[in-house]
Amino acid sequence: MVKKWKDDSDRQWIRSVHMQRGGQRELLSASRNGKVKLWDIRMDKPLQTFQTTRDILRTASTHEHLPVFAVGTSAHIVKVFNFDGKELSRVEPYSSFLGQNRGSPISATAFHPHRMVLGAAARGDHHINLFTCASERAD
Repeated sequence: MVKKWKDDSDRQWIRSVHMQRGGQRELLSASRNGKVKLWDIRMDKPLQTFQTTRDILRTASTHEHLPVFAVGTSAHIVKVFNFDGKELSRVEPYSSFLGQNRGSPISATAFHPHRMVLGAAARGDHHINLFTCASERAD
């Protein structure tokens, strides 16, 4: 082991850990209680902590090149945030016919490595939802 990071203020299961490709020192961890922490690998404590959801956080993904991450919750919602903790979007993936699985927790999220495209799936469903992200235009 090279180093151990620990934050005693939060004793929750960690659902996801990610270092951005090409990133110098950034590490992102996401816990079951909805807290996402940004770490500098040179430091012992997190730089920032965000409360992303009050529901159970089921999955989290970080884009390889952009400062954004997504979380999937037990309430069938996917939220996208920037590294400042600002919520950029919130989507509810398509469910099966008549929304039978609309209450199913999100089981997987993943960003395309080069484009701003997010994939999401819910437990017990056989759909993969792809969402494209477009910048807002000020007219």
